[in-house]
Amino acid sequence: MAATRVLAAVACLFLCVGVPTNAMGHVPNVASFHLEEHEGAWQLTVQLSTARLHRALQHRYPDRNLSEADLVEYEALLETMLRKGIRIRYDDAEVVLGDATVVLAHHASEVHYAVPPLPADAKKVAAHIDVLDYDDEQQNVFRVIRGGAQEHVVLSAKNDFRDEIVLPVTPGK
Repeated sequence: MAATRVLAAVACLFLCVGVPTNAMGHVPNVASFHLEEHEGAWQLTVQLSTARLHRALQHRYPDRNLSEADLVEYEALLETMLRKGIRIRYDDAEVVLGDATVVLAHHASEVHYAVPPLPADAKKVAAHIDVLDYDDEQQNVFRVIRGGAQEHVVLSAKNDFRDEIVLPVTPGK
């Protein structure tokens, strides 16, 4: 049963590769990374094109035949690849990504990581997210959402996929 789900997911991934960008309803070279409080707990939500995720896995694991991976293995590879390419700091303290939930879908997929709460007195949040750095056209939107306010930066090859958000975030941004 799990093998059938993996094969179906992989088949969907390959179909996405041939679909024009404007038909997909989103721009595949833009990924979103949202740091926010959700239902009383802080999390980092990663949202990106499923086809892009698959290409990134192929790039990071060139010797692996991903079509032979079962769903559990595929999700573990994905989660590990993302974990290695995401570095966040609250001021000078490294944020350790906690448990992850992977949600694979046809066009866009998500991974949710539990993270420590953003301290009320934090002055900045720094992000270095280079998981898709093999593509010079890749843009990662990193957003901090707190108390109904938000701020974002765009991480790309131009800034070595790193930047910081000065706190507090203010409404209307």
